[in-house]
Amino acid sequence: MSKPIKILTDEQSKKLLDSLLWSPATDLAKNKGIRNHLMCLLMLDAGLRVGELTKLKITDLWYIHRPVQNLIVRDEIAKNHREREIPMTDRLKRGVNLMNQYLWQVQPEDQRLFAFYNSNSEFPLCVRQVQRFIEIWGLSALGEKLWPHVLRHTFATRLMRIAKPSVVQALLGHKHLSSTEIYMHPNTGDLFSAINAMEKPTETAINKTLENA
Repeated sequence: MSKPIKILTDEQSKKLLDSLLWSPATDLAKNKGIRNHLMCLLMLDAGLRVGELTKLKITDLWYIHRPVQNLIVRDEIAKNHREREIPMTDRLKRGVNLMNQYLWQVQPEDQRLFAFYNSNSEFPLCVRQVQRFIEIWGLSALGEKLWPHVLRHTFATRLMRIAKPSVVQALLGHKHLSSTEIYMHPNTGDLFSAINAMEKPTETAINKTLENA
Protein backbone atom coordinates (compact mmCIF):
# COMPACT_ATOMS: atom_id res chain seq x y z
CA MET A 1 0.00 0.00 0.00
CA SER A 2 1.39 3.41 -0.95
CA LYS A 3 1.88 6.05 1.71
CA PRO A 4 -0.75 8.83 1.81
CA ILE A 5 0.29 12.16 0.36
CA LYS A 6 1.39 14.55 3.06
CA ILE A 7 -0.55 17.79 3.05
CA LEU A 8 -0.99 20.74 5.39
CA THR A 9 -4.17 21.17 7.38
CA ASP A 10 -6.01 24.49 7.14
CA GLU A 11 -4.63 25.39 10.56
CA GLN A 12 -1.05 24.59 9.54
CA SER A 13 -1.42 26.57 6.31
CA LYS A 14 -2.69 29.61 8.20
CA LYS A 15 0.08 29.32 10.78
CA LEU A 16 2.71 29.16 8.04
CA LEU A 17 1.30 32.13 6.12
CA ASP A 18 0.82 34.24 9.25
CA SER A 19 4.39 33.59 10.35
CA LEU A 20 5.72 34.99 7.08
CA LEU A 21 3.73 38.22 7.39
CA TRP A 22 4.83 38.82 10.98
CA SER A 23 6.31 42.33 11.17
CA PRO A 24 10.07 42.01 11.73
CA ALA A 25 12.35 44.74 13.02
CA THR A 26 13.76 45.85 9.66
CA ASP A 27 12.17 46.95 6.39
CA LEU A 28 14.31 44.45 4.49
CA ALA A 29 13.05 41.55 6.58
CA LYS A 30 9.47 42.79 6.25
CA ASN A 31 9.78 42.97 2.47
CA LYS A 32 11.22 39.46 2.29
CA GLY A 33 8.34 38.24 4.44
CA ILE A 34 5.83 39.75 1.99
CA ARG A 35 7.68 38.11 -0.91
CA ASN A 36 7.83 34.74 0.82
CA HIS A 37 4.17 34.94 1.81
CA LEU A 38 3.13 35.41 -1.82
CA MET A 39 5.34 32.56 -3.00
CA CYS A 40 3.65 30.23 -0.51
CA LEU A 41 0.21 31.46 -1.54
CA LEU A 42 0.93 30.75 -5.21
CA MET A 43 1.61 27.12 -4.33
CA LEU A 44 -1.23 26.78 -1.79
CA ASP A 45 -3.92 28.68 -3.74
CA ALA A 46 -2.81 28.19 -7.35
CA GLY A 47 -0.91 24.91 -7.16
CA LEU A 48 2.18 26.20 -8.95
CA ARG A 49 5.25 24.03 -9.26
CA VAL A 50 8.35 25.65 -7.79
CA GLY A 51 9.97 25.74 -11.24
CA GLU A 52 6.98 27.67 -12.60
CA LEU A 53 6.97 30.01 -9.63
CA THR A 54 10.57 31.12 -10.07
CA LYS A 55 9.99 31.99 -13.75
CA LEU A 56 6.97 34.24 -13.19
CA LYS A 57 7.31 37.81 -14.41
CA ILE A 58 5.72 40.72 -12.55
CA THR A 59 3.37 41.19 -15.51
CA ASP A 60 2.04 37.65 -14.98
CA LEU A 61 0.63 38.80 -11.63
CA TRP A 62 0.19 42.58 -11.93
CA TYR A 63 -1.12 44.31 -15.01
CA ILE A 64 -2.58 47.77 -15.70
CA HIS A 65 -2.37 48.89 -12.07
CA ARG A 66 -4.07 45.89 -10.47
CA PRO A 67 -3.65 42.18 -9.75
CA VAL A 68 -4.65 39.94 -12.65
CA GLN A 69 -7.98 38.15 -12.34
CA ASN A 70 -6.58 34.94 -13.80
CA LEU A 71 -3.00 33.76 -13.65
CA ILE A 72 -1.78 32.48 -17.01
CA VAL A 73 0.99 29.93 -16.59
CA ARG A 74 2.73 30.52 -19.91
CA ASP A 75 3.63 27.51 -22.02
CA GLU A 76 7.33 28.42 -21.94
CA ILE A 77 7.44 28.14 -18.13
CA ALA A 78 4.97 25.26 -17.62
CA LYS A 79 6.57 21.89 -16.93
CA ASN A 80 4.82 20.18 -19.83
CA HIS A 81 4.87 23.32 -22.02
CA ARG A 82 1.07 23.54 -21.99
CA GLU A 83 -0.40 26.90 -21.03
CA ARG A 84 -3.04 26.89 -18.30
CA GLU A 85 -5.25 29.48 -16.63
CA ILE A 86 -5.87 29.66 -12.88
CA PRO A 87 -8.40 32.07 -11.28
CA MET A 88 -6.86 34.14 -8.50
CA THR A 89 -8.26 33.79 -4.97
CA ASP A 90 -8.99 36.93 -2.95
CA ARG A 91 -6.07 36.32 -0.62
CA LEU A 92 -3.76 35.84 -3.60
CA LYS A 93 -4.86 39.22 -4.94
CA ARG A 94 -4.18 40.78 -1.54
CA GLY A 95 -0.71 39.22 -1.55
CA VAL A 96 -0.02 40.64 -5.02
CA ASN A 97 -1.19 44.07 -3.87
CA LEU A 98 1.28 43.93 -0.98
CA MET A 99 4.11 42.92 -3.32
CA ASN A 100 3.38 45.83 -5.63
CA GLN A 101 3.10 48.27 -2.75
CA TYR A 102 6.34 47.29 -1.01
CA LEU A 103 8.61 45.63 -3.58
CA TRP A 104 7.72 45.99 -7.24
CA GLN A 105 6.70 49.61 -7.81
CA VAL A 106 7.63 49.39 -11.50
CA GLN A 107 6.05 50.22 -14.81
CA PRO A 108 3.52 47.43 -15.52
CA GLU A 109 4.53 47.14 -19.17
CA ASP A 110 8.12 46.18 -18.32
CA GLN A 111 8.05 42.48 -19.17
CA ARG A 112 11.73 41.84 -18.40
CA LEU A 113 11.32 41.85 -14.64
CA PHE A 114 10.85 38.71 -12.56
CA ALA A 115 8.33 38.58 -9.73
CA PHE A 116 10.61 36.95 -7.16
CA TYR A 117 14.22 37.99 -6.64
CA ASN A 118 16.74 39.00 -3.97
CA SER A 119 17.86 42.50 -4.90
CA ASN A 120 17.59 42.81 -8.70
CA SER A 121 14.33 41.91 -10.43
CA GLU A 122 16.18 41.08 -13.66
CA PHE A 123 17.63 38.01 -11.90
CA PRO A 124 15.08 35.62 -10.35
CA LEU A 125 15.44 33.34 -7.38
CA CYS A 126 16.46 29.82 -8.36
CA VAL A 127 14.52 26.65 -7.53
CA ARG A 128 17.07 25.53 -4.93
CA GLN A 129 16.79 28.85 -3.08
CA VAL A 130 13.01 28.55 -2.82
CA GLN A 131 13.28 24.91 -1.71
CA ARG A 132 15.68 25.97 1.03
CA PHE A 133 13.44 28.88 2.09
CA ILE A 134 10.41 26.59 2.42
CA GLU A 135 12.39 24.09 4.45
CA ILE A 136 13.38 26.86 6.87
CA TRP A 137 9.84 28.29 7.05
CA GLY A 138 8.43 24.88 7.91
CA LEU A 139 10.91 24.36 10.73
CA SER A 140 10.28 27.86 12.07
CA ALA A 141 6.48 27.92 11.88
CA LEU A 142 5.50 24.26 12.19
CA GLY A 143 8.53 22.54 13.68
CA GLU A 144 9.10 20.29 10.68
CA LYS A 145 10.69 20.40 7.25
CA LEU A 146 8.54 21.36 4.29
CA TRP A 147 9.03 20.90 0.57
CA PRO A 148 7.37 22.82 -2.28
CA HIS A 149 5.46 19.74 -3.43
CA VAL A 150 3.70 19.57 -0.03
CA LEU A 151 2.13 22.96 -0.73
CA ARG A 152 1.08 21.92 -4.23
CA HIS A 153 -0.30 18.62 -2.89
CA THR A 154 -2.29 20.60 -0.31
CA PHE A 155 -3.86 22.69 -3.07
CA ALA A 156 -4.67 19.61 -5.16
CA THR A 157 -6.17 17.62 -2.30
CA ARG A 158 -8.37 20.49 -1.12
CA LEU A 159 -9.54 21.04 -4.67
CA MET A 160 -10.29 17.38 -5.31
CA ARG A 161 -12.87 17.41 -2.51
CA ILE A 162 -14.98 20.05 -4.25
CA ALA A 163 -14.24 19.73 -7.99
CA LYS A 164 -14.30 17.12 -10.73
CA PRO A 165 -11.01 15.34 -11.46
CA SER A 166 -10.95 16.88 -14.95
CA VAL A 167 -11.09 20.38 -13.42
CA VAL A 168 -8.27 19.57 -10.99
CA GLN A 169 -6.27 18.11 -13.87
CA ALA A 170 -6.61 21.37 -15.84
CA LEU A 171 -5.65 23.57 -12.87
CA LEU A 172 -2.62 21.44 -12.00
CA GLY A 173 -1.45 21.24 -15.60
CA HIS A 174 -1.36 17.44 -15.68
CA LYS A 175 -1.12 15.90 -19.13
CA HIS A 176 -2.81 12.67 -18.04
CA LEU A 177 -5.74 12.19 -15.67
CA SER A 178 -3.88 9.31 -14.00
CA SER A 179 -1.46 11.88 -12.54
CA THR A 180 -4.40 13.66 -10.92
CA GLU A 181 -6.09 10.55 -9.57
CA ILE A 182 -3.49 10.12 -6.81
CA TYR A 183 -5.29 12.95 -5.00
CA MET A 184 -8.53 10.97 -4.95
CA HIS A 185 -7.23 8.77 -2.14
CA PRO A 186 -9.15 9.68 1.04
CA ASN A 187 -7.38 10.75 4.21
CA THR A 188 -8.47 10.06 7.79
CA GLY A 189 -10.58 13.23 7.91
CA ASP A 190 -12.47 12.16 4.79
CA LEU A 191 -13.19 8.75 6.33
CA PHE A 192 -14.58 10.26 9.54
CA SER A 193 -16.71 12.73 7.57
CA ALA A 194 -18.17 9.92 5.48
CA ILE A 195 -19.05 7.81 8.53
CA ASN A 196 -20.55 10.84 10.33
CA ALA A 197 -22.64 11.72 7.29
CA MET A 198 -23.92 8.14 7.10
CA GLU A 199 -24.56 8.01 10.84
CA LYS A 200 -26.66 11.17 11.16
CA PRO A 201 -29.70 10.03 9.11
CA THR A 202 -29.64 6.70 10.95
CA GLU A 203 -29.53 8.43 14.35
CA THR A 204 -32.39 10.71 13.33
CA ALA A 205 -34.53 7.76 12.27
CA ILE A 206 -33.79 5.90 15.52
CA ASN A 207 -34.59 8.97 17.63
CA LYS A 208 -37.92 9.47 15.85
CA THR A 209 -38.78 5.80 16.39
CA LEU A 210 -37.98 6.10 20.11
CA GLU A 211 -40.05 9.28 20.40
CA ASN A 212 -43.06 7.57 18.81
CA ALA A 213 -42.74 4.40 20.89
